[in-house]
Amino acid sequence: MFSLDINKRYSFAELDMDNDSVLPIVVKPVLPSPPWVAPDAGNEQGENSVSVYVRVRPLLEEEKMNGVGMMPGITTTSSDPGDTSATAMKTDKVNIGGFTGVLGTEADNQAMFTGCFKSRLDTVLEGGTASLFCYGYTGSGKSHTVLGYDGEKGLYHLAASHLLAKMEEKYPG
Repeated sequence: MFSLDINKRYSFAELDMDNDSVLPIVVKPVLPSPPWVAPDAGNEQGENSVSVYVRVRPLLEEEKMNGVGMMPGITTTSSDPGDTSATAMKTDKVNIGGFTGVLGTEADNQAMFTGCFKSRLDTVLEGGTASLFCYGYTGSGKSHTVLGYDGEKGLYHLAASHLLAKMEEKYPG
């Protein structure tokens, strides 16, 4: 048995594929270290931080017509952008907080993008990474938020447009 380097091109004769061998063993390449990104490159909370935002979906017209109301104690207005320990729900018995921010029912996808994710994209332009992950129950608005709906652009579209515009500024032509 022999090892192969995946960075090199081999002929069938070199691979000895003419006999009854099954598959060659492929050597994992040595990857370069990721580029260093300054901690302040668009990421106010540090290079390796995770931000957790809560978005409160407004009730649908059908829900309102059926008498559905908001969950008692749920925050329906957006938190102050400087508040990094926002509370999403507060009742006499429970307080659910500690979030980077809460976006209330008035916040659209553009507000969500601007307040939660846009600043992370500077890190991407400098060679770093940024991830966007949405979690919630079925019908809670994840697809609406990331993909958009009824003419409202989603976060993926807004992020791609922003990155392309910034790249055009940085590398014209």
